[in-house]
Amino acid sequence: MSRTISGTSTVGVTLTSTADNTVSVTGAVNVASGTALYGTGGGLYSWTIDNSGLVSGGGSGHGISLGTTAAPVTNSFVTNESGGTIAGANTGVAIWD
Repeated sequence: MSRTISGTSTVGVTLTSTADNTVSVTGAVNVASGTALYGTGGGLYSWTIDNSGLVSGGGSGHGISLGTTAAPVTNSFVTNESGGTIAGANTGVAIWD
């Protein structure tokens, strides 16, 4: 299965199911504070994200954050297509693996 994030969101999106893979962003996730797109970490989680839209985190957040230092992800990939933008006040993409 896969998940497409389209339209516009000012609230961060959290991925919690491996059924979401592959994740395609075609719209805009633009948050004023925090991380725009977060993928849950842990041994079961590996994310593939393809962005052709806008993913932007504000405050001290990331555009895309996959896992944490305590719960890393495995074999995760982020592709930013032509015309896509990934940005964050802290970093654009943070992958803990």
